[in-house]
Amino acid sequence: MNNAQDNNESQLVRTEIEEYAPLFDEETGEYTDVCPYEKYSRGQNKVYSCPCICGRTLNNRQQFLQHFKTKAHANWLKNMGKDGNVKLIKELRIENGKKDNKIRLQARHMKRLLKNIEMLEKELSVTKKANSEILKYKNDVITDLQDNIKLLEEATGHSIEYDNGDALDYDNDNALPWSWDLSTTGDH
Repeated sequence: MNNAQDNNESQLVRTEIEEYAPLFDEETGEYTDVCPYEKYSRGQNKVYSCPCICGRTLNNRQQFLQHFKTKAHANWLKNMGKDGNVKLIKELRIENGKKDNKIRLQARHMKRLLKNIEMLEKELSVTKKANSEILKYKNDVITDLQDNIKLLEEATGHSIEYDNGDALDYDNDNALPWSWDLSTTGDH
């Protein structure tokens, strides 16, 4: 009896159950049935289940061809794209909504950045103008002081000498005397 059991076990073939899916015809926009089994084929390793009838399995060409003729399968095939398309459209709308939200968020962020740039440019312009006015005022003060020094020198006969013998460079905006030694050159 062990030989008979071994014989039966060796005849069992492992099969895989795969879900049947019709082909989509891009020209007509409809699904069409195509049998996955070739003509005159035997010993199939795959068994198919058709989604039109829950739990139905098909394991040869003849079963498929008979199944394609049933009303349940014909209705399922006729409406197949509709359910899938509705689901796909819903998913695409959700994805587009997410992308639109991301675009709006980025647009708001960019708008804020542009306002910040505009504000910084205005601030820079105001700062440049203020610095320019400060430099002009400084130069005017220096010119006034130079004129006053000349007037004082002419009126008193005294002059200002700088230590180290360096004269102040009035043309240089950055020149500042660190120590001045005031002395008289004329008689008192």
